[in-house]
Amino acid sequence: MDKTGFIESFLTFPGNPNPSHYCPHASATLLMRPRRFGKSLLMSMLAEFFDISKDSRELFGGLKVMNNKRLCEQWMNQYPVVLLSLQNVKGATFEEAMDCLRKEIALVCTKIDPLLDREKLGNRWKFWENNKKRFLASDRQWSLSCALYAITHVLHAQFEKRTIVLVDEYDAPLVCAAEHGYYEEMHSFIGSFLGEALKTNFHLKFGIFTGCLRYMPHGLGSGFNNFSCEHLADFDRYASYFGFTQDEVDRLLLDAALFPRRQEFREWYGGYHMSGLKLLSRKRHGLSLRRAG
Repeated sequence: MDKTGFIESFLTFPGNPNPSHYCPHASATLLMRPRRFGKSLLMSMLAEFFDISKDSRELFGGLKVMNNKRLCEQWMNQYPVVLLSLQNVKGATFEEAMDCLRKEIALVCTKIDPLLDREKLGNRWKFWENNKKRFLASDRQWSLSCALYAITHVLHAQFEKRTIVLVDEYDAPLVCAAEHGYYEEMHSFIGSFLGEALKTNFHLKFGIFTGCLRYMPHGLGSGFNNFSCEHLADFDRYASYFGFTQDEVDRLLLDAALFPRRQEFREWYGGYHMSGLKLLSRKRHGLSLRRAG
């Protein structure tokens, strides 16, 4: 199913003084959706579309977003992108969770390093190497909070364009922490980790983070509190881009020659009624669409 219309919706907002110039309405946006509603797939799509190190024209060929040539000229493969999933950042203790995060950050670094030109970066190369050593060292837990900021810094220096940050399943560590008794410690860390990258960061173009839960800063003071939250009550704007509508499921069944089993497949799906649409998502047991015969 073609969900690329989300890109235009996200980069278009009412009241934009220059409608011909596409831009997000906030520097950081939390997209809240239920589990198994296609959040991770959406983030992968965004990374492929925006990433300056790729040529995504063939991948997006024939899809809805390609009909908007001005948007594609302004945004397609035009910015460095960091895509980080926190889905597997879990552990029985805070230290174990930090070890998992360190592994995820290390994977991001292995993708970034081949893109960097040591001569072009000059002193910033030393900045990058020194920071990597600090936030990947097992005895420097809290230095990890600056990892995303350091990544945006070096990518901005390399490409001379600000960095797009995509953080998927940001709340998975919080859920695990609540189950194992270190929620307050993890909540404080997540606020610092996201805040360093997504609040008052000169190297940031914009950021999106996804999850099922809303991040609630402690108190009314400073901290990570500058984000826009698109939750279920705001479903009108992005209603059809998460989960499958009934029409989309019907088309899948027709393409797979399985439409006579429509009722059976409906029983396999859960979902929500939002904005006049019935939005479907997979239940936990598997669903396989194979052509009959």
